Amino acid sequence: TPSTPSTPSTPSTPATSTSSPSSNSPPPQGPNSTGRYHWIGPPTSRYKVPTQLSNLSRFFPSDASTPASGRSWSASDLRKKSFSDLHKLHFTLYREYNLLWTEQGFARRSGGFFENPGRKQNVKKSMAAIKQVLGERKREIQAERENKEEE
Repeated sequence: TPSTPSTPSTPSTPATSTSSPSSNSPPPQGPNSTGRYHWIGPPTSRYKVPTQLSNLSRFFPSDASTPASGRSWSASDLRKKSFSDLHKLHFTLYREYNLLWTEQGFARRSGGFFENPGRKQNVKKSMAAIKQVLGERKREIQAERENKEEE
C-alpha cells in the first residue's frame, strides 16, 4: 500500500500575535475600531453632509399641490446673464427636468396622469435657450479671434 503523508499535529508556521495584519481573525467592529478599514471611519466623522442634502426628498415635491409654472427663459433674458449664472441655471433646470421626468414615469406606472406637462416643456425650452446663447457667444469669440489673426 502506498504511504500517505501524515499531517503534523502542530502547525508548520510560527504562531503570530492576534494584532498582526496577516491573521485570519476578523477585524474589530464598531465606530471606534482600529480594524482593517479604520481609515474609513463613521460617515459623520470626516464628512459633514447637510441634513437637507443627505436624503432624496429634495428631488420630490414638498407638498401635494401642483406649483404654478411660470414661463420659460427667453434668449434675450439669458443674454444678460454671466457664464457662471447660466451654468447655475442650467444645472437647476437639469435637476428640475429630471424631477419632472421621474414624476411622469411614476404617474405612468401608477396608472395616474402627469399633472402639468407644460412645466416639462418650459424647462426644455429654457435649456435650449441657454444652449443658443452659449453658441452665440462661442461664435462671437471665434469671429474675434479670426479678425485678430487676419490683422
